[in-house]
Amino acid sequence: MPMTLNGSGIRDITRVLHISINTVLKVIRAAAAETPEPHPPPRLADVEVNEMWSFVERKHNQSWLWYAFSPKTQ
Repeated sequence: MPMTLNGSGIRDITRVLHISINTVLKVIRAAAAETPEPHPPPRLADVEVNEMWSFVERKHNQSWLWYAFSPKTQ
């Protein structure tokens, strides 16, 4: 999982480690299943927001991911 934490995408991981996409997804899903749900405070005063996008299966199926975090509550 360190490669995903450093910003490597699934395809990057498969290329560098010479393993299949299914193997990478299996490891990520297993780690996600063990990760507890976050409990953010009811109100955040200072939040940073970012976005990223990618294609899902085909180029016409574009998907966006928006995320926000509070640097003071990390």
